[in-house]
Amino acid sequence: MKVREAKKIEWENYISQCEHATFFHTHTWYAIWEAYANYKAKALLIEFPSGNTALLPLSERTIHKGFTKVYDSSPAGTYGGFISQNSLTSDEVSQLMAYAKKMTINITFNPYQELEGLGELKKDFTQRINLRKGVEMKKWHRFTGRVNKSKALVVRWASSAGEWQAYLKLYKKSLVRWGDKVSSVYDDSFFVLLQQLPKGVCQLLTVCKENKVVYGGIFFFYNNVMTYWHGAGDEVFFKEQPAFLMQTAGIKYAMENGYNYYDFNPSGGHKGVEKFKNHFNPEKVSFPIWSNQNDWFFTLDNLSKFLKKSFL
Repeated sequence: MKVREAKKIEWENYISQCEHATFFHTHTWYAIWEAYANYKAKALLIEFPSGNTALLPLSERTIHKGFTKVYDSSPAGTYGGFISQNSLTSDEVSQLMAYAKKMTINITFNPYQELEGLGELKKDFTQRINLRKGVEMKKWHRFTGRVNKSKALVVRWASSAGEWQAYLKLYKKSLVRWGDKVSSVYDDSFFVLLQQLPKGVCQLLTVCKENKVVYGGIFFFYNNVMTYWHGAGDEVFFKEQPAFLMQTAGIKYAMENGYNYYDFNPSGGHKGVEKFKNHFNPEKVSFPIWSNQNDWFFTLDNLSKFLKKSFL
């Protein structure tokens, strides 16, 4: 097995030929994190004697004053892990895992490509709609018609910086409402980076009332998957079901534009969010997650904690 760092163009070309790849495997996603948090974007290209290959996208950050490198595949717990253009044997996957165990690394594996040979790992799950099986939209349209009788709420794709700014204000307001339950927090600059992406890659879907954005969601598009990644809204309007209206419009868009899957993304352990997604009858798909912290990490981490406890 040969391992080398892939050039950016190799990374992009390799992923473009992987039918199971998602947006979170692309160089674009990792470059966002490099610009936002200074996490170095890199990818390892692995070649096996059989001729099979695999790519491992990585986000590299340093801790312990730069003494320890930590790798994430992918940042923010999004889909990552080994991606391949062909099916890998269980022995090849075992070799990949043995290599990964040499690193301090966190991997969220890809629910769109099963790998045999990973071993017994912890599992998470996503909720997604398999659009190839067909979707019965009538009852959703009946419900949205009841809650939006006056047609006061309008769902539309954002087309201006002002709409993104309005969404950012909703997000900040939501952070206060969520309190300690919030899973992650993003600065303004992160949303600016997303806004700069091409519309075919990332878009903001808004729900407006009297031309005011009251709810919104950020979506990523890649291959045959449309992924809902982030949402926020003004609770004053929740009785009018803007989240339901937005998701219904998103699913319709995915169907009309030939996507095979509408992915709601994992819910981060939030039962209420999971319950809401269940209204759309999604399938529940599990995938492995794995964190490997080598001896160096534990030694430095314990030393850091000891010094803080002793001298602070």
